[in-house]
Amino acid sequence: MIDTKNIKEEFLRYTSNYNPENERIKAKINHTMRVARKLQGSC
Repeated sequence: MIDTKNIKEEFLRYTSNYNPENERIKAKINHTMRVARKLQGSC
């Protein structure tokens, strides 16, 4: 089984190096989180 909590923590750690106030960065982070939620619900 995939540890989704760990994946989310690692993703947020990775993206902490970027400025989330930048609209393009914010959009990419939000998109990734939406896709992850949809995938998690489809399993």
